[in-house]
Amino acid sequence: DCSGVGYRLFIPFSTYQKLPAIGEYIDLYAHLMHRENAMELFGFFTEAERSLFRRVITVSGIGPKIALAILSGIDVEEFIHAIKDKNFTHLTKISGIGNKTAERLVLELSDKLSSIKYARNKTIDTPTEEAVQVLLALGYKEAESRKTLQKICKLYPDLKTEEIVKKALKEF
Repeated sequence: DCSGVGYRLFIPFSTYQKLPAIGEYIDLYAHLMHRENAMELFGFFTEAERSLFRRVITVSGIGPKIALAILSGIDVEEFIHAIKDKNFTHLTKISGIGNKTAERLVLELSDKLSSIKYARNKTIDTPTEEAVQVLLALGYKEAESRKTLQKICKLYPDLKTEEIVKKALKEF
């Protein structure tokens, strides 16, 4: 809702998982698709997701719904590696992607993905980051988890991962 006008924002599941609690603010990267009969707005948590979405919809026969399914079924780095390695089996595990679509994706995208900057997997090296991963595995949202953990770590800076998670669960 913006000045009395409501907008529907289509997002991949990867973005949905990172949404904060209702009523909290978040910045998303947007892509507006204008067609003859509709204007559709797509939102992404990272610039890399939006860039990949924009490249994928340029492939013949791939529309925004399949592009969202791709981003919902695989992360950006994994998708880029699957395309570069011509790993059709990995691509066909994504909902809506068959053998022919996987072949078309590899053929048309193999040289177009090098400019996408994605965050490399970071090693988990702090108890707080480990606690975030535990809470995500338990089904809590990342933004909500980080906010709670930040508060706990301010009060108790020397806790181990297990203790942080226990306090967070009590907080939830």
